Amino acid sequence: MPGLLARTTDYEDQGNEDFSRFHVREGSVAGFYLTETQHPAGYRIPRHSHQVPSLYLLLAGSLMEQFGRENAERHTAEVIFTPADRPHSNVFLGRGGRCLIVELNTSWNSRMAHGDGLPTELKSFRGQPAWLANRLHNEFCSSDLISPLVIEGLVLEIIGEICRQSSQRRGFAAVRKVIEAREFLDAAFSQSISLDDVAGAVELHPVYLARAFRRTYRCSVGEYLRRRRVEMVCAQLLASDKPLAEIASEAGFCDQAHLTRIFHKLIGTTPGQYRAVRGASSPHSK
Repeated sequence: MPGLLARTTDYEDQGNEDFSRFHVREGSVAGFYLTETQHPAGYRIPRHSHQVPSLYLLLAGSLMEQFGRENAERHTAEVIFTPADRPHSNVFLGRGGRCLIVELNTSWNSRMAHGDGLPTELKSFRGQPAWLANRLHNEFCSSDLISPLVIEGLVLEIIGEICRQSSQRRGFAAVRKVIEAREFLDAAFSQSISLDDVAGAVELHPVYLARAFRRTYRCSVGEYLRRRRVEMVCAQLLASDKPLAEIASEAGFCDQAHLTRIFHKLIGTTPGQYRAVRGASSPHSK
């Protein structure tokens, strides 16, 4: 298996730069390719991408990583997962930096393509992934006949932990998006709204939003919209003497007949009967 540089795509003119001089040790172990690097302070790795998914542990030092329009400062004991073909550049800060880079093999590249939970953008992890990666580095530095098996197990543990944490992050983000969808409906329920409108507002796919919304609120987006409109009508019937046609229009119903049909279905009575019974005991009726 050729070295790291053979699987790196460069986007800037490198001239005759010999990047291998920064490689402390490297080698293929258990189907993964590991490279330990050491870079001086101020050194910039030009914009590049990796042809296979990879991760690296910042063993010591710090660096600034630029990808797209984003900049992220990385510090000792961070593990950064890098998907394939994501252009980025690095500048080493302070006293420079030392990294352990692990390139995933082709079978893991295939599994990731089928949505196995790995991130689709550059992501940083601390805690358990970093602890495992430090053990991986120690094993890589003092290898013996059992090391390939140990290294394989550690890499798979790191990948599993990254998948778990990524799934949790996506789960939390999705819950927040569904709440935002409900807030969007609360603010605009009287308007003509489609599922695509709501999904676009919260940046979720309409199919995913429909499923997640029902799981969270036990009703569809459309059903929630109807309930909010009927709630507004109930409040207006008790608090005002507005004609039913006017209330229907303000709540977003097509006309009074449409309001009456939906109202009776959800409340069990007509708007007029609701106003007559409930309104008799309301402060507005006195």
